This record gives sequence, C-alpha cells and structure tokens, in this order.
Amino acid sequence: MSHLATLRDYRFHNSSEDIRGFSLFGESGKQIASVNDVVLDHEGGTIQFVVADSGHNRNVLIPLNRLSRSLTHDRAFSSNLAASDLDRLPIFNPAMLNSDNWDDYERLLHSALEDVADARRESRVKPARENVLSINRGARSQISSDAFPSLGPTFRGFQESVRRELQHIKNECGDCDKRRRIA
Repeated sequence: MSHLATLRDYRFHNSSEDIRGFSLFGESGKQIASVNDVVLDHEGGTIQFVVADSGHNRNVLIPLNRLSRSLTHDRAFSSNLAASDLDRLPIFNPAMLNSDNWDDYERLLHSALEDVADARRESRVKPARENVLSINRGARSQISSDAFPSLGPTFRGFQESVRRELQHIKNECGDCDKRRRIA
C-alpha cells in the first residue's frame, strides 16, 4: 500500500542532484524560504511537494506547480509567491502525512493557496490608468504559475535519483518498516 513520506535525512549517492538546501525566491526577487525536504509518494517515488522553511523553522508545503527554475540564481527555485503568502499557509508537520488529518491538511493547504490567488486578483483592481500596468504584470505572473514551468535539469535529476534509490529510501522509512512487520 502506497503512502506519502519525506526523505528526512536520507543521503543520495550523488548529492549534487539533491535539491534540499535550494533557496526559494519570491515574486520580489528576494529569498523567501529554503527547501529542506520533499514529500513523495512511496509507490512510484513521485515528488508531490517541496517542504520549505519560511523562517524560524516554520515549514510549509509548496506544490510543484507553484515553482519554477530560477533563471538568476544557482541552486534555487522561483515562485510567484511572496513571503507574506507563505505566512498564510498552514504549518507542515511530517507526522500528519500518514494520519487521519492528512486529507484535512491538504484541503486547508489548497484553500489557503486559493485565498492567496484571490487576494492577488483583488489587489490588481486599481484606478483606470494603473489598471493597465496591473493587468500586464498579472498576466505574466499568471502564466508563470498556471503553465507549470520546467523545474529544470537539476530537479529532473533529483526526481530520477529518488526513483532510482526508492527501495533504499523505503528501507529507511519507519512507516514502511511498520507495514512490513504487520504484513
């Protein structure tokens, strides 16, 4: 039976492909978080979310469709989110991945992301002349978020490493170990 899990302290044979430690730059071009883990499906090794430390060890989940490869920084992703947007996301605790609360958490996360998007749409309505610039800026950021931009070759290499080493990852997973003992 498949479940979601984080990598925790798992170390890859080729650490150059590891995205943990990448910076996350927001819409302002300033760093808003650091990637410290990922959430993956143990069935196929598909990464679902990045776990981002938004400051003071406050971890939040960010779906991959909210990220793109940074074109201006090495070992970094970009997002159209702002630091204040991350503050609106629910705090993530890895223990909830396999609890009865996961579905509630995931609904809360997606609701918070919708609230962020709604607030952005509302803030774009400005008096006549400024509205033209706002619409143009909004169109660019909307394309960035909705087009699922490439996360780049490093992310693809990391995803491949996860899949290649999935059995080793499962062997170090406490939940997988419990499931093996029960079976």
